[in-house]
Formats: sequence, structure tokens, C-alpha cells
Amino acid sequence: MPIQQAVYAFINELLQAKYDKAKSQRKIDNVTLEYQLYIWIADAAKRIGKVQFVTHTVKGIHPYSKGTNIKAQFTELPEGLIGSSTLSKHALDVAGNTGVLDICKFLNVVIDKNTTVLDLVLREDPRLLPVLSNDVQEAKQHLTAFKSISYSSTENAKADELMKQLLWPVNNDAQRQGNYRNIVPLYPTSFVHQVYQNLKEIRFGDEVKLAKEAHKNEERYSTGYVFLPDIAHIKLGGFKPQNISQRNIERGGRNYLLPSFPPKFRYQGINALKQQESIFSGEFNYFAKKDIQRFCREVIDESRNNKSVREKRQRIIQDILSTLIKYGQSIHSLDGGWSDGSNLKEAHAFWLDPKRAETDTQWAEQRENTDWKTELAHDFGLWLNQQLNKAYDNNKQIHLADTEQKAWKYDMVDLIKQTIREGWGVFE
Repeated sequence: MPIQQAVYAFINELLQAKYDKAKSQRKIDNVTLEYQLYIWIADAAKRIGKVQFVTHTVKGIHPYSKGTNIKAQFTELPEGLIGSSTLSKHALDVAGNTGVLDICKFLNVVIDKNTTVLDLVLREDPRLLPVLSNDVQEAKQHLTAFKSISYSSTENAKADELMKQLLWPVNNDAQRQGNYRNIVPLYPTSFVHQVYQNLKEIRFGDEVKLAKEAHKNEERYSTGYVFLPDIAHIKLGGFKPQNISQRNIERGGRNYLLPSFPPKFRYQGINALKQQESIFSGEFNYFAKKDIQRFCREVIDESRNNKSVREKRQRIIQDILSTLIKYGQSIHSLDGGWSDGSNLKEAHAFWLDPKRAETDTQWAEQRENTDWKTELAHDFGLWLNQQLNKAYDNNKQIHLADTEQKAWKYDMVDLIKQTIREGWGVFE
């Protein structure tokens, strides 16, 4: 969209909103004059000093808090973690003074897919000058004023009694020494806005509507669509979303919440489980499939062997073990004794059916006197090696052997020791 056309559309939108509220011809005449393009631009250039762009706000935490909003400086997150720094471009927000929200909206007017008015301002694009004034010198003055926009930072930042505060222990003796770090979380408005935009497109985009309509009519369509169940939202600001921030207005106060429940494993019933010889020979393979693929893609296929790759390797192994623990815990909920007469190896039955020890004393004694935890870890190492080698059936240059199998085994041994040491009750 051409620059002038986009800005005129924005001004007309402001003007129409004022017309809708005007109750007299005199008020209409005043509004018409006030919202002539160059008059409004000149007024906005005078008010620009009150504008502060931020990525994190305080009022998203509590609508009456008066702490410092900030435009954060981001550092790269470790692989697998997502946060504000993951975004390649941040939708900056304006919080606080509602009298300058119209300026924020102006600077965020979209010119094309990758460009806003703010982008043009920051690079002093000469194409913007005719939009700012019909006098070249005055237009340059307005451009300089808009470019002087301030960004709130952590310098001299202040908290407020209505903001959440977390005391994080700095060392093991923090309580006695009073050695804590005070963490004051802010609302990640830029990140929340990107999530909102993504979910809006996934749920209500034009292509999605057409695909859903085709599905409803049992017709073919070139693309499918994603169904996202159990999405909730909270409304910030109630009937006055402008009291929170400009981006909150654009979202209508809605801030999406995605479900964060632990995975629910639906095994095929006790009979199917009893037919297995190993916990690793059944549906656990399905639950671990994505992490196996991640391991191949991010570790084995990676030509480098640096610290970053080694850290990825360890994280993925921990993810697979975490899935195994959750799967095992889901089976623990079955009635004790279900493994009696099953094909399961003893070591696996000892872990998966701990309640059986309460009624079967002979089995309980055998369980107590057997090093089933080490055997289970050994089988985990064998299974993981088999899965990874199977992924490279067509590439004989890649073959994982005893060295790797022992590494996976001891990863699980270490985890078992940790759960016992910390009292998780998973391998007791």
C-alpha cells in the first residue's frame, strides 16, 4: 500500500471515530479541522515527547501498578526455549498516557508486509516527507521530532507494591544470610501480541475459513487447517483496554491462554500391555518418536561437535527420559498386580507395577533383591541405539554401537539416582 494512501486511511479512521461521538454540528466542524492531515501531524510532532515504546509493561500484571515499563535488550535463548528474544521483530507497545496512543497507532501503520511508518521514520525515508507537511523544512522538523522517540529502559527502573516480586535464593544458605535476588516479572506485551496474531491467523485466517467451509461441505480444498482445542483468554482492562496499553486495545483486551497440562498417555489397555516383553516395545515408541527425529536432525546430522550441539544432545536425551517417566507414572495408576501373568521382563514389571508388592510378598522380596533399575537403564540404552540406527538403515556410514549404548544407559542411571535422592517416588 502506498505511504500516502495508508496514512490517509489511518487519519480517516480516527476522524470517523470522532464523528461517531460528535453530538453537534459545531463539534463535527471542530473535529474536521483538527483531523486534517497536516494539522494532526503537527500536533502529534509536539506530543511525541510523551511517547515511550516498550516491549514489557507493568499494567499487564496489575492495572493500577505504577512501576517502570521497559523496552528490553534481548539475549539469545538456549535451543528449545521460546521467549521474547525469539522474535525477529517486536511489535512495540505504548503504555501509560492514553493521550498519545493515537501517535503509537500512527507509527505502527503498515505500509507493506515488512514496513511500518516507524520503520520509515527511523531510517529517515524521504518518501515520508510529503505526508508530514507540504513544506519541506517543516516536514524535516516533524521527521526529526518523530525520530527522537524515546525507549523506556531498566535504568532507574522502579517497582511498585502492586507488582509481583519473587525472591530467588542466590546460594544454598540464602535464608540464613538473607541472600536473595529480587525478580520483578513484567508483562511481555510484544511476545503476547505476536502469539495473538499467530493464533488469530491459524483460527480465523481467510484460507482457514475457506478450508473449513470446504470440510463442512465435504469438498476438497488445496490446504488443510489446524484445530486448536481448549484455548481460553483473559481480558485485561475490562471495559477499558486502553488503560493497559495500545496493543491491548488492538487485541480487544483479549490475551490467549494455551493449555499447559502434562501429556495424557492413552495406552491400549492392560491386555495389550501384558503382551509386551518390554516397556520399549509398545506404544512408548510413538510417544518418543518426535524426540528421536529431533536427535537425528539436530545432533547426528550436525557436522559440528561443539558445546551447543552437545548441549542439544543432552537436552533431547533428558526429554526422552522425561517422557518415559511420565509414561511409567501413568501405568502406575493401574490396580496393583496387573502384571501377574504378563510377558513383561521382570525388571520392567518391577518398575511398572509397584503396587503388586503390597499383596504379593514373594514378588516384593524378589523386587527388593534385584537390581532392576540398572537393568531397566541398560535396556533403555539398547532401545535408544536401535531406534537411532533404524533411522539410518539406508546410511551404513552411521552406526551407533556399545559406546553410545553405555552413554544412554548411564544417562538413565543418573536420572534414577536423582529421582531417589530428591524423593520423586518414581523408581522406589
